[in-house]
Amino acid sequence: MGQKVNPSLFNKQILKPGKWSLISGKEYPLLFKNQYEIETHVRTLFECNKFLVKDCFFLSGSVQHKPTLFLSFFPLSSSKSFVSSNFNKNFLNKRLISFFSFLSIRNDFRFIFVNLRKVSRVSLKRNKNSINTFSLRFFRNDIFYESGVTLATLLFIQKDLSSVLASYVSFYFKLLLKTRKLARFLNFVSTLITLIVSSKGTSVKGIKIQIKGRLNGAPRTKIRVIEAGSLSTQSISCLSSYHFMPIHTSLGSFSLKTWVSYL
Repeated sequence: MGQKVNPSLFNKQILKPGKWSLISGKEYPLLFKNQYEIETHVRTLFECNKFLVKDCFFLSGSVQHKPTLFLSFFPLSSSKSFVSSNFNKNFLNKRLISFFSFLSIRNDFRFIFVNLRKVSRVSLKRNKNSINTFSLRFFRNDIFYESGVTLATLLFIQKDLSSVLASYVSFYFKLLLKTRKLARFLNFVSTLITLIVSSKGTSVKGIKIQIKGRLNGAPRTKIRVIEAGSLSTQSISCLSSYHFMPIHTSLGSFSLKTWVSYL
């Protein structure tokens, strides 16, 4: 057997890693550890309040530059149905300010937030093509319908969103794991990604979602694969996005992998 390789190793990645500017090479481990702890705490704080985080970068700043937190997120509830939206925003701002104050960071830090739901609305107005949601009419009364359709429009327009797709599947998978609606949710995801790939004007070539674990309380590990379109993970010229996410539940741990291939 051949050696197992990361599926995104041979693919042309969309985002390039940023360059570090350090005073000395010895500072890198400490700065990296502090940055990782801050970003992990911020992601957990937002996801507990039903905000899926796509990108989270923290810059400690210098004498001339302020400490900056850049965060792009996808809210699972719209502003119309989410009555306590303003309350949650103020609550998160207070929590972030108290968190950075606890770390003894300068008080003149700044936040840069990007709401991906609003970005999708603006992009849909400019784009003539849209997704026909007629095949999803049987799921309109489910809690995952609205956020799933909005995420589909976002995948239809933007790229490198495999992490948001994985966070969306992980959130509702944990929420519906002990209920009978889990199979219905997975059927909804299968119909949704098929709709994204087959829509006119889409840049998505194929989507694959793999869930591995003891599904439905099975004594052995099973693999559930949801796939639509075609994937080319071994081609350099093909843009693709890959994300891995562990799901820890009371019934055990599951592994979730998502691939999104673009034209």
